[in-house]
Amino acid sequence: MFDENDNYIDITSFIPVLQKAVTATFKKGEWKEFGYETGCLSYIEDHHRLLQSLHWGDDDYEGCVYDALEHIVDGNYENFRILTRKENIKRWIKRNNSEIYNQIYEDSVYVPTFKPSKLSPKEVVKKALADAESFISAGKPESAVDRVHTALHGYLQAVCEEYSVAYQPDDNITRLYKLIRNNVTAFDNATTQADEIKKIMNSLASCVDALNTLRNHASIAHPNDGLLGSAEATLAINAASTLLYYIDGKLH
Repeated sequence: MFDENDNYIDITSFIPVLQKAVTATFKKGEWKEFGYETGCLSYIEDHHRLLQSLHWGDDDYEGCVYDALEHIVDGNYENFRILTRKENIKRWIKRNNSEIYNQIYEDSVYVPTFKPSKLSPKEVVKKALADAESFISAGKPESAVDRVHTALHGYLQAVCEEYSVAYQPDDNITRLYKLIRNNVTAFDNATTQADEIKKIMNSLASCVDALNTLRNHASIAHPNDGLLGSAEATLAINAASTLLYYIDGKLH
């Protein structure tokens, strides 16, 4: 996402820190104020557990905060700006995570500032994998799968463009992977035990196909009742990581 100055903002990567800051500082009044400011008051008041869990100090409150931030802030620069300019949020982040503080704030200005992204497609995927691990550690694996899927999809499109492989904008990961294998000469190189390597490559293709299904039916990308558990999400992320490093190793 980009702000009004066309600076790239990876809001998702800040969600774990914002969750901790909100959990530590927000009371009912702060939640309602935030709801009025962002036009999301009905979501906050109608959430089945958020304010109730806050009131009773229940164990699921941290997860409810994640739900709210993913709904209100993630993907919305203006709402992100409203939250991060709050004095209590800024103070908590400055006290507890100086690295993130320096990324969001400049001196004492409340408006977040960001530098344009200069990451390569591969670096974007690697960052997405690292962010996914943070989500899993925070107990939100369903947030990780969609993020990794989106980043890997963009990486494969970038490879197609770099090597002049024709593709359609709606081609999924499986299709893009097959196009790269069949049209990039680096994959024609003979190797020892070629038949066994081919079996592994075919297995990777099956993993990629499964990643598409998991994204559509077991992540927050679409309304789904059954979401992945932590172990399964980690398995999917490791499969995506394996595919990334294999392709990158063949090309470079």
